[in-house]
Amino acid sequence: MDLITPSFGLIFWQTFVFITLLFLLKNFAWNSILEKIKKRELYIKNSLILAKKTKEKYKLLTINEKNILDNAIKKRDNLLKDAIEIKEKIIYEAKKNSLKEKKKILEKAKKEIEIEKKKAFLSLKKTILELSIKIAEKILNKEMKNEKNKSDYLEFLIKNLK
Repeated sequence: MDLITPSFGLIFWQTFVFITLLFLLKNFAWNSILEKIKKRELYIKNSLILAKKTKEKYKLLTINEKNILDNAIKKRDNLLKDAIEIKEKIIYEAKKNSLKEKKKILEKAKKEIEIEKKKAFLSLKKTILELSIKIAEKILNKEMKNEKNKSDYLEFLIKNLK
């Protein structure tokens, strides 16, 4: 039973060592340990405050980033819309100008065709007149070989002149 129940001397010395140890810790180590614990507690509180501030700044930055991104998307959409409108306007103007040019070219071609037609018609008239004169000349030469025909024809011309 000696092992289970301690003797009075053992209890005394253990209590004495424990109280001495508490006295030494209280006078020499306890204040510095409490200081370190308070510093650590203050450091943790400051870290938590800093973490909260950082979290709030992050939220603000996220909101600002979202706003900036939304604005950039809106600007991009507006630029694309403007570019499409400009493209369509340029295409419309090009079509309009091409139609004007087409009309001008057609009008010019019609005028040139008309002029060429008139020239061809005048040339044809001239050719017909020249042929008519040559035919008449040949007929007259053939008819005028005879003296009687000459005098009859001259009389006819004189009568018609009056």
